[in-house]
Amino acid sequence: MTTTCKRFGTVLAVIMLIVSASPPLRASQDDVYFHPRASLQEIAAINDVKAGHLKKELQLPAHTRGKASMEELGVNKNQVVQAVTHLRGGGTSRNLILAQALMAAISIAAILLLARRKMSHSLKFILLAAVVLVVGFGLGKELNPMTALVKVFKGLYGLEGNLATRLAALVVFSLLALIGTKAVCGWACPYGALQEFLHKLPLATKWKKRNKLPFWLTNAVRFGLFCLFLYDLSFGLTNLKAMGRVIYHYVNPFNLFEWHFITLSIGLYVGATLILSFFIYRPHCHFVCPFGLYSWLLERISIFRIRIDRGKCTECRACIKACPGRAMKGIYESSAFPADCFSCGECLAACAFDALAYARRNR
Repeated sequence: MTTTCKRFGTVLAVIMLIVSASPPLRASQDDVYFHPRASLQEIAAINDVKAGHLKKELQLPAHTRGKASMEELGVNKNQVVQAVTHLRGGGTSRNLILAQALMAAISIAAILLLARRKMSHSLKFILLAAVVLVVGFGLGKELNPMTALVKVFKGLYGLEGNLATRLAALVVFSLLALIGTKAVCGWACPYGALQEFLHKLPLATKWKKRNKLPFWLTNAVRFGLFCLFLYDLSFGLTNLKAMGRVIYHYVNPFNLFEWHFITLSIGLYVGATLILSFFIYRPHCHFVCPFGLYSWLLERISIFRIRIDRGKCTECRACIKACPGRAMKGIYESSAFPADCFSCGECLAACAFDALAYARRNR
């Protein structure tokens, strides 16, 4: 166990080195939307900052109307760029190392607890609640796996001026997903943790066990949305690219953690996914999240994952029934592409014959 801890300590040190070496987040002329006839509210929404904060940064009077245009207010692009730079870069850059350190530490702690079969239900609820409150509401919406992946692609297409920083964040999240099967999604992502927490509440328990959405359906929707995202970036299917936006902007649930519902669609999407989470396992992760799709592919080569000792397995299928999704069914049947496994550990707790392990290799 000491050797394992040392190895994970080394991995954590490498992750922190990557994060520390990345440049701070900054806004530039290229990735800040500005039009003299755009209103204060429109400028704030498109640049993904709060209108009240932008008004304060621009030192506008408190009674300034949100519908007033930049031209009417006498504000030029340089002033907007400076204001957005401070709003994006100030708190976010300071929180970057802390947030990723917390997410890495939580992911690795969850992997160790699962590997040693020490993950109790009470500890699980405590960890999930801590992630939602501290990583989510405490550190804000900016740092999460979904944002990291989306903004790397935006950077590649010239819509994001912080490509090196976003790429470093994506590398860190990728390493965590590679170490433990989707552990960063299962344990350190605040919106993933919130959905997990809601799904585990004792509501419609029998219904949830009987009704699990087919993976071919959820993955088809998720894959189709990602293809639409790439197609729009490449060929400008919509007018979003001209505004520096992408389709995921309108279904970004992480805005919840700053109560920043800049479009009606975000508010509706958050409400819908949270309500559905009581009945469907991680609807955002399965239907929408692009990092969920990406990390699902990484699961094929993850180091720690659920392993079955066929010599001890009695084929009772208790693990499949305990799995909140379709993952364990695919693992049990040795499917080439099983559904997403979020390393929740429910199957481990359900196996009475010690036939399952969260381990590096088959036993």
